[in-house]
This record gives sequence, structure tokens and C-alpha cells, in this order.
Amino acid sequence: MPELFAANSVDVALANRLIHELHQPVSLFRNLYRWLKPGGVFILVDMVRQPLKSYLTHEFKGATLTDMTLSDARLLDTFQHFLEHNRYHSQDLCDLLTMCGFELLASEPIRSGRAVQIAVRKP
Repeated sequence: MPELFAANSVDVALANRLIHELHQPVSLFRNLYRWLKPGGVFILVDMVRQPLKSYLTHEFKGATLTDMTLSDARLLDTFQHFLEHNRYHSQDLCDLLTMCGFELLASEPIRSGRAVQIAVRKP
């Protein structure tokens, strides 16, 4: 498979709501590290692990679990998405990025802690 980018050729990369979809993000992080120029920045914006109660409160917008208008199909869909959107904690992402050689510049919770913005740099 040909390289997507030449090594040390990218100034800035952005992943917006991508990483939570990946069962294993290390391959992407390693490739980004190779593609970024020294001093290049990677910005990650994504959903992160949160308590189930917080997730359900956000998803159901004030409805309670006793609300019979919440169908079994909607409940199933919501719980399946909970597993997907709660794959990584923000600290997990920071740790993986630094373990792949990046220098952490910033990590900031957003969306009431349901998501995070992380900026790292290739030294």
C-alpha cells in the first residue's frame, strides 16, 4: 500500500470525531507521527468516556427511563452508541499520544465533559 503522505511533510493534522470509532487508534497515531514535520501539530476533537447517567440524560433530553414513549429500539440504539462513544477516556488518549512520541500541548474538556480537545506536537 502506498504512503498517504511522505514522512515529515505535514504541518498540521486534525481528527474531528474520528478516534472513538477506532477499535485501535495507535496505528493512526504512529502514522501521523511519521507524516508530521518536526514541530508539526495534531489536533484531536472527540467524544470521551462519561458516566452512563450523564450520557442518558444528554441523549434523552430530560426524559426518564420510566417514560414509556422511549421504545425498546431507541433504548437499544442508545446503549449501543454509549459503548461506541465511551471507548476512551480523555487521559487514555493523552497517554496513547505521548506513548507514540508526541508532546502534549493542551487537553481541554468540552461539551460538559462529554468530549475533549487535545493538541500535541511532534518534537
